[in-house]
Amino acid sequence: MIEVDVFIEHPIDFEMLVARSVVVEVHGLGLRIASIEDLIALKQLADRPQDREDIRALEAIARQKGGVVS
Repeated sequence: MIEVDVFIEHPIDFEMLVARSVVVEVHGLGLRIASIEDLIALKQLADRPQDREDIRALEAIARQKGGVVS
């Protein structure tokens, strides 16, 4: 089973979110995914226990890719 988070309000400007997103292929479908930096920001806003774990993992990925972690 795949779980997807959906937000109703736009805590990050939608146009900026799309501009920074990436498209990945999953089972032959192109899926637009928020950038690591935007995912971290969204998870900081949600601030659930699992989000805190996810933030640590996303920050590690960003460091491996040479990205900036705030």
